[in-house]
Amino acid sequence: MKEKKISKKQLIKEEEINNINKIEYEKVVLMYESALKTIQTKLEILNKEFKNICDYNPIDHITYRIKSPKSIIAKMKKKNLEMNNINMVENINDIAGVRIVCSFKNDVYQIVDILKNFSDIEIIKEKDYIKKPKQSGYQSYHMILNVPISLIDSTI
Repeated sequence: MKEKKISKKQLIKEEEINNINKIEYEKVVLMYESALKTIQTKLEILNKEFKNICDYNPIDHITYRIKSPKSIIAKMKKKNLEMNNINMVENINDIAGVRIVCSFKNDVYQIVDILKNFSDIEIIKEKDYIKKPKQSGYQSYHMILNVPISLIDSTI
């Protein structure tokens, strides 16, 4: 039986994954999963409200995701950050992601305005790639949000 060789590149990746404290990492992931659940609930209520009150719903569909540990590590390496949970939380803004797909451009702005009016959501950063598309032609509206979550002993 032939033994499988592990490259230095693979070893480094495993070592980097192990350098991130797994217990702390799980707490961080729980925090982001909770934020996603909070946003998901708000958007589901919004979606139902549009269906019940209006004859038209601007939201076509919504997807959610948490970035994988390997993807987080790759991004931290790209930014030349030391591998730890504090750097991960403070410097990686897309650990959790929500994609709201609308049929029409005007619908995007309607949803953006609604999100801006939620009193408990803080908008950290916005990029309007609809009004000013990327060179590739990519069009989207990006928002980085701060969503409060309630834990056993605190709200963060």
